Amino acid sequence: MKKSKLYLLIVVFIMVFSLAACGGDSASDDADSDGGAEAETVYYLGETWTVDGQWEMTITGIELTDYRNEYFDEEPAEVYLVSYEYTNLGYVDSSEIMDGLYLNISYQVVDAAGEMAYEYDSDVTKYPAEVPVNANCKVVVPIGVNNPGEDITVYMDEFDGNDEIQKATFKLTQRD
Repeated sequence: MKKSKLYLLIVVFIMVFSLAACGGDSASDDADSDGGAEAETVYYLGETWTVDGQWEMTITGIELTDYRNEYFDEEPAEVYLVSYEYTNLGYVDSSEIMDGLYLNISYQVVDAAGEMAYEYDSDVTKYPAEVPVNANCKVVVPIGVNNPGEDITVYMDEFDGNDEIQKATFKLTQRD
């Protein structure tokens, strides 16, 4: 009887050691998918980020422009007009500060070299607005970059109506 218990203990030890050596066990993988570090979701042009019952957002285009504002302090290497739209599916601001959903992509934009880009002052008139439930907004935002190239990334961190942070990453290039 003692030999079978010892044999079982050895087998269990070998299995645990093998799983650890191979990169983890299924229990820790399950924990990650339920509340640990989540896999980053990346969206490309034309793909829609949907937060159930809250909003939908799609970056619909990026266009290089020659427009320069002679009075703007920065002198970007390139200026892009980034088009996007969002729809309020049911978002209501729990703090009651906002009268609707307001999504602005210009807060965390990174250019092709990893440098922070910025909203550029131009003659564009399609700005983000507070959108009530069941309404949408189409926006064109000018983005200045110091390093040329359309390999631009937008990071979105937004609180939903339940005060939970929602995150998405948008690559402003076509999917490979």
